[in-house]
Amino acid sequence: MLDIITTRSPGRLRLVGEIELSNTDRLARILRAEREGGWELSLDLSDVTFIDSTGLQVLLDLSRSHPVVILQPSDSVKRLLDVAIPHGAAGLEIRG
Repeated sequence: MLDIITTRSPGRLRLVGEIELSNTDRLARILRAEREGGWELSLDLSDVTFIDSTGLQVLLDLSRSHPVVILQPSDSVKRLLDVAIPHGAAGLEIRG
């Protein structure tokens, strides 16, 4: 299950739970809608307990056309990023 929580800052979302195949379509739709608002996407992933390759692909696809900032990635997110994209990816910035 994944909760997508809006914050007071436009373009900034907090994700809580698991990012995986069953919810990546919904996540992609919400992130595209935020991006179309002209806001920089900032995603607080501190409470993401699991992310699979489909979740990572959503982030990478979005970052190809618009910068995406990942804030405070949880240990599971950090592990996936370290293994899948050890040298980072253009348009994807990790803070914290």
